[in-house]
Amino acid sequence: MRLREITSITGLSGLFKMEVQRPDGMIVTSLSEKWTKFIPSRTHGFTPLENIAIYTDTDTVPLSEVLMTMRKLKSKTPLPAAKASADAFKAYMETILPEYDREKVYVSDMKKLVRWYEILDEHGVIEEEAKAAEAIEKADGEPVADTKPAVKQAASKSSGSKAADQRSSAAKGGGAMPGVKTASVPRAGKSRNKTD
Repeated sequence: MRLREITSITGLSGLFKMEVQRPDGMIVTSLSEKWTKFIPSRTHGFTPLENIAIYTDTDTVPLSEVLMTMRKLKSKTPLPAAKASADAFKAYMETILPEYDREKVYVSDMKKLVRWYEILDEHGVIEEEAKAAEAIEKADGEPVADTKPAVKQAASKSSGSKAADQRSSAAKGGGAMPGVKTASVPRAGKSRNKTD
């Protein structure tokens, strides 16, 4: 399982494997609770993790890079416990991403980042991403062709419904952390999503 197959969903805690996209939503499998069901885009937004980046003082850093840094430093800098203090999470964040934007990235974002890492690591996604990164390095920077689709598309009679559905889902902001930026969605004002 790869990062591009995983999404967060507004209003639902945890992370989900995208199974089949339909014009009116998506069939997903909960990584934590193991159920599979249809989630309508009318009431929920989807944010694929590969589209998420964390704000820094100068730009943004893709979530995948932050996860790989967390993996690399895990033996020297263990993940903070879920009930650790705010100062402990801030110290951890300074270790893995010293240039993170302290005004836009909140402690609730840091907690979610750690929780996401734990879920992804438990399901082998972190190791798969590390193997893919190593393969790219061995190819001297040449991208490794990977044609496997991240999510299946359900057949649709309406030609424009897929794009409209993606715009609708994106407009809802998905389940992204407030301190992160999604590639396809402009940051909306000062609104903040609740932490899972």
